[in-house]
Amino acid sequence: MPREPTPHSPRRALTDRNIGANPYPTQSKPHFVASSPLATLKAYHQISQERDQNNAVPHDASSTNPTRPDATDGSQARVVAGSELQNAQGQAQNASAERRAEASTIATATAPDASVGSVINSLLIENASLKTQVTQLSRDAAHYRQMYHTELNRSQKLEASLVEKAKAQPQPQPQIDLESVVRQASSNYRLDVQDERNLSEFANLDTKAMLIHVNARQMADRVHLNKNVATLKIDLPQTRTRLRTHCSAVLLSPHLKSYEDGLLPLLVEYFEKNLSELHLPPRTRNDIIAWAELRSLVQKEMTAQRLKLLTGIQIPKKGSAPDIVALAHSVVNKDCSLETGVYDRLAHLRQTLLKWNDLKKQDKDKFKDFWDYIDRDLRAHRANAYKLPEAERKDAMAQVFKRALALDMATFPLGHNAGAYRRSLEEPAYVPDWQKHISEHMGGIYAARDSLEAFCAGVDVDWDFSAGMEDM
Repeated sequence: MPREPTPHSPRRALTDRNIGANPYPTQSKPHFVASSPLATLKAYHQISQERDQNNAVPHDASSTNPTRPDATDGSQARVVAGSELQNAQGQAQNASAERRAEASTIATATAPDASVGSVINSLLIENASLKTQVTQLSRDAAHYRQMYHTELNRSQKLEASLVEKAKAQPQPQPQIDLESVVRQASSNYRLDVQDERNLSEFANLDTKAMLIHVNARQMADRVHLNKNVATLKIDLPQTRTRLRTHCSAVLLSPHLKSYEDGLLPLLVEYFEKNLSELHLPPRTRNDIIAWAELRSLVQKEMTAQRLKLLTGIQIPKKGSAPDIVALAHSVVNKDCSLETGVYDRLAHLRQTLLKWNDLKKQDKDKFKDFWDYIDRDLRAHRANAYKLPEAERKDAMAQVFKRALALDMATFPLGHNAGAYRRSLEEPAYVPDWQKHISEHMGGIYAARDSLEAFCAGVDVDWDFSAGMEDM
């Protein structure tokens, strides 16, 4: 049995009694079809809002024609009343049809089996179902993402392995124009016509023949290198530095009998027996080219060192000359040491240079150069010493250099280097073995006996009493 409509029920709003008091607008309403509980709830809410709006603004039948003329007589009033009645009946019929349609919709939306509680339950069930679906979709997305990365890594590894295999496989070599390569190489290395022809023939050989030719060429180059290793080592900067050090030590040797005359053969003889001091192989003496180059290099280096020594003992035109200690440290090589007696020799050199500078031009022309002049001076002192008894000869030559040192120190006082000079006399500097060896050799130890025998035979001799007297 259907329930009675309540004052606030939607069904009561659709009865015929309320049509005149609160008519619905005449425009057509959309027909709602409840496809789901959520759609039903939305339709119910929309219809309720429209009903409240219509109740708030009641329809006035007299407002439909606010400009109708006022009836002055009965006939005109009847005509107007009749037309209004017809209009009211038409509006009532239209409103009745619209309300019946809305009533049908509301009845469908507000059926007992579609109550608000059931709608909410349906929404909760649908929400839970949606959450379950979202969770499952998230799991599926993570699974597919992991599958994607796995397949991506696998494809990258496969691509890398394919690239490595492609690199390992021999690539086809492009065709090379050998003739153009031969011409370019000949131009770069400035080959003559014959060498270019040989290179062209070599380019036309097969691989094995090329390897044989290259190996044979390497063997020939090795043999040539072994033959010329001495020449190559002589040209090294290290070899020239060692040679320069030895030449400097020779010129500062206190046992030296000559600064130029007969010095080169004696020095070459020393290097012939001591090639290891120059780091040269023993076969250097048997190599004609290398040995000739070494002799030439020794001569050039001795000339350069004599010029350096002469420049060091020159008396400056302006300013004061250095004392004997400062002079010795300025001319000695950094790899050499100052032997005992070096100050005496340098003083004798400088005092002899002063005499040389005082000579007239016609007197200087009697000598080849300053070194010839000092060599003759030393020869004269040795001849005078030989006239003395044998026990006094060595001391006589030593006194020549001592007197020169005393005169030099009087001419060029020591000043602040006096302490250094005294210490050098009390504690002589360390002298390396190679310097001692070459200094003793240049003193003419081995030539002393030959000179004495020549003198006894009545031959003019050139004797050095500065060294080797105890060995006679």
